[in-house]
Amino acid sequence: MGSVPPRESGMYRVKPLSLERLPVVLFGREGNGKGLVALTCAMAVHAGYNLAGLEVVPGPVLYCDWELDDWSTQEQLRLFSKGFGIELPDIHYHRCLNGIAQEAEAIGRYIAREGIEMVIIDSLGYAAGGADKQQQDVTTRMFGAMRQWGVSVVCIDHMAKGDAADTPYGSVYTMASARNAWRVRGTREGNDVHVGLFQAKANIGVHDPVGLRFSFWPDIYAPEAIYCDREDVRDVPELRQGMSHGEQIVEALRDARQSVTVADIVSVTGLKETIVRARIKDLIERGKVTKIVVQGVQAAARYALQSYRDGEEQAS
Repeated sequence: MGSVPPRESGMYRVKPLSLERLPVVLFGREGNGKGLVALTCAMAVHAGYNLAGLEVVPGPVLYCDWELDDWSTQEQLRLFSKGFGIELPDIHYHRCLNGIAQEAEAIGRYIAREGIEMVIIDSLGYAAGGADKQQQDVTTRMFGAMRQWGVSVVCIDHMAKGDAADTPYGSVYTMASARNAWRVRGTREGNDVHVGLFQAKANIGVHDPVGLRFSFWPDIYAPEAIYCDREDVRDVPELRQGMSHGEQIVEALRDARQSVTVADIVSVTGLKETIVRARIKDLIERGKVTKIVVQGVQAAARYALQSYRDGEEQAS
């Protein structure tokens, strides 16, 4: 390992969403904006712009499409290019008709010939080629094919069934094989689509949620341009609900601007007391939250962010 040269461009192709030379997964329910995010990443990397506040390493991008066709994808890219005010990037495109196991060799040759540095997979369900995506060998075979390419890969995937589901559909090896995974939630407000990306798995780097607002002008049903800007998921109530329990507790403490009790956190977040106590313990161990002692007062334990300090209180 001592002979391995250092990375020339760091860990990320699109910071913080896409890793260099490794696969990541964007998963969520139908219509939550996964494709919009993937196209934004593709445009930013291929055109070489830090669009919507996403820091990128430029390079040729290949869009592998199992769901639409080249005309439909080009139309979406044209709308984005108008919104960003840039020329339509000549992103490489491959319409896939077979499973990724059958397509992988041809895609690999194209990657080598054209110097592709990032691939978009749209989407993993169809890339399984009709095989049962709940089977371990199907999923591991797909990700094994991707890793042979030696480039950054962004995979779009659907959510598992059930209202309480919080993972991609199919085998648990989808999450096991992805180096990072982002749960995508979306909500519409007029001509705007608000999208929140919440890190569901972090093998490399832990990141706060990422918020993007896609504005369809002049009308969402017949747009002439799509604008995209960063936004704080905390400013969109529907997205804030998608935050993890720990993230919700941290935000409750940040909003309180003072030390609070477990009962206070339960009241604000609506989480169960047992969950709040367990997550607070984790947050204390990670150095994000501290237990507060109020001098001269015998009362329930109080908690605050690690950065919080008050003259009448002290960290325990």
